[in-house]
Order: sequence, then C-alpha cells, then structure tokens
Amino acid sequence: MVRRDDRFGAESSTISFGAKLRDMRQRLRLKQSALAAILKISQGYLSRLEAGQVDPNRDVLRRIDRLLRAPVARPLLDQIIAAVERSPHIVLLQGTPLGDVIHAFSNGCEHEPESFGSLVSKSPPYRHALSEYWEGLNRVDSLGLTTGNIIACGHLWRDDSVEPCAWRTTHIPIHIDLDTCVVHSTSVRIAERNYEQTEAEWGGVFSIEYIQPS
Repeated sequence: MVRRDDRFGAESSTISFGAKLRDMRQRLRLKQSALAAILKISQGYLSRLEAGQVDPNRDVLRRIDRLLRAPVARPLLDQIIAAVERSPHIVLLQGTPLGDVIHAFSNGCEHEPESFGSLVSKSPPYRHALSEYWEGLNRVDSLGLTTGNIIACGHLWRDDSVEPCAWRTTHIPIHIDLDTCVVHSTSVRIAERNYEQTEAEWGGVFSIEYIQPS
C-alpha cells in the first residue's frame, strides 16, 4: 500500500514509514518504551509500526506530526513530563545536575509516601533523601549516563530510612537536544531474595547497556 505521508515528506509505503519512524526515535535517542509513552500508545503497537506491520491511525499521526514539527526542545520535554506525571508507576524525570533538578514526579510516587513520595514535598537539592539512590545514580552518571555513552542502566539499591526495603530502578537517558539530557527512572520494590539473586546475575548492583561504537 502506498500513500502520501507529509510528515516524512515523501511517498512512502507502510514499511518505509516504519523505518523512518524508527530512525526518528533513534535520532532522539529514545527507547521504544519512552517514545510509546510520549505517543500514548503501547510499546507493542509502536514495535509493529516500526516493523511496517500496521498502519498508524490519525491520532498517532497527529502526535508524530507535532513531535516532528516542534521547533525547539521544550515541547518534547513538556510531552515527556506530561507522560511521567500521569504514570501510575514510580517514575522520576531528572535533570542535571542529578540530585538538584527533578522535572516531574509520577502519580505512583504518592503511593510510597516514606520514600519517593517524600521527595515531592521537598525543595532541591533532593539528594539528602534516598541517599543510596542518588549515590548510585551519580556513580552511573560518572560512567557516561548523561553524556551519550549509555543507553540504559539497571540499578539495585536499598532504602533503610523508615523500614528496610530493596529497590530495582531502570534509568534511561533521553537526549532532548545536543545540550539537554534528562533521565527517566522507573523504580519497583523487590524482595530481598530477588535483590540478592539479581545482584549475583549482574555481578554487582549495576547492569549497564553501553552505546556500541559504529
């Protein structure tokens, strides 16, 4: 099937649309899960779009169009912030310097009032709470989290401020433009046995996916 696709400026088949959508995502250095959240679709649907298996509906095309037409970084950042704020999961969208800037807290943070929920009511710097979280995050940043060396990072840490509990966090850097990087961090509580098992599998408290040189 061939149709006019003004968003990518050419006659394109469903397959070439998917390829160009994937290219756009990679240029923005977004994982599928992050772009899917911005476009308000499932990651599975985005995967099928990129593979050319389905046609995008009008709503999705409009959202892609707005994303492509954004003349500056701020509209993209605003869309990411909106997606984070609506999330039922525990998500922080952090700016740099890490520990000083949090662009957004998810709705899910309110369900953890003694840990992430406590950050919502604080003023920066935030690093005085959840100290092991920030120490680990800054350790990963020293390895290139916000400078373009890392695609994603798994992070195990503990919070003993109120009651002992273990956490697993996934940090994903999103490069808005050449000068702006934010870190999308999703956290889940895990049982102590899962912490120990994952730590053994990773060989430590971090699992880092580095960008491979081309």
